Parts: sequence; structure tokens; C-alpha cells
Amino acid sequence: YYYLMDVETSVTKCEAFVKAHAKHALAPAAQKWVGDALFFRGRLTEAEAAFNKVVSSYPTNSLVPETLYAIARIHLKAGKTEQAVGELEAILDKYPKSSIIPQVQASLDRAKKTGK
Repeated sequence: YYYLMDVETSVTKCEAFVKAHAKHALAPAAQKWVGDALFFRGRLTEAEAAFNKVVSSYPTNSLVPETLYAIARIHLKAGKTEQAVGELEAILDKYPKSSIIPQVQASLDRAKKTGK
């Protein structure tokens, strides 16, 4: 459905999958995808809630640093620069070996320089 750009159906199906199979190995990815899809659609409040579910339900999953970065990006878009800077710095401190670190550092540098 995602590749067909049927975002609403994709979100619904992913949410149903997570609800029915919360302990499945793919549940964290499905939940993160819900957030990604909502972010893509500009539904930032809903996207943030979906991303927060990844962090709270699967705190040790390898997707957490990427998910925290997505939350910080939402805060940057919303003009909550100070909050986002704190979140980006926390990702750098807590997950220094994550593959997302170059993007996090670039976003942090840009936010400190431009406020966005």
C-alpha cells in the first residue's frame, strides 16, 4: 500500500498488525512506519504519538535512535528548536555508534546555526 501511495490503508494495516502482534520482531518497524507515513502527510502530532509508541514499547530496539531523531525533526518543524537541540544532543550522547549519527549531527549544527 505504501508503494501505491495509499498511506491511509498502510497506516491502518500497520496499526492493526502491531495491535495483533505486539511482540513480533517486525512490530517496532511497523509502528515506526506509521509515524513515518503520518510525518510524510504532515500530520505531525499523530506522527509524534506513533514515534513515541516505538520508544516506549520497544526501548531497546535498534530503531529507537532513528525514531528519536524523527521526533526531534518534528520539534524542529514545529519551531521548538531548544527542545529539539536537547533531543539531538541526547541522541549523540546515548547512541554514538548509531548509523543515524551523521544526520543527527548535521541537524544539530543547522539548528544551532539557523534555529531550524
